[in-house]
Amino acid sequence: MMEKTGQQLTLQEYVNYSADSVRKAAGAGTLEGLRDIWTDRERRRRLLTDLQAASVYVDVLAEVLGQGDADPYDLLAHLAFAAPIRTRFLNSHRLPAREVILALVDKYRAAGIEEIADARVFRRPPFLEMGQAPDVVRRFGSTERRRSACARCSGGSTWNRAE
Repeated sequence: MMEKTGQQLTLQEYVNYSADSVRKAAGAGTLEGLRDIWTDRERRRRLLTDLQAASVYVDVLAEVLGQGDADPYDLLAHLAFAAPIRTRFLNSHRLPAREVILALVDKYRAAGIEEIADARVFRRPPFLEMGQAPDVVRRFGSTERRRSACARCSGGSTWNRAE
């Protein structure tokens, strides 16, 4: 591995260098700081550009860490702040609930946290085809399990009024 100065790094040194670079780029050097940056489209682009300028590449890190299917945010949060990678969380749910979670993740990627933090999201496609909120709840087994899973996906929003 080569760092931006041309220095040769071992894989572990590159991972450590990358973790330090992510923490610095997150401003306050906290997971919350990284989350704030990531939820703002322009700041997220700037962060990724700054990381690339520092020779930190998310796709390379995913490969090095054996997390090729991880979301870039989850990967950076895990690397810099030891946050759990959400793909493990997704695998803990049965197939019908996982379909809902993956649809929420797709909406997040397309439109950001505001789109999925609004309970009315369950009144729009693809949840409309899934039966809206009542059938979404059935996929999780209970309203409480749905709220818990959605809160974990959205970083804390609980969507108390989805029905």
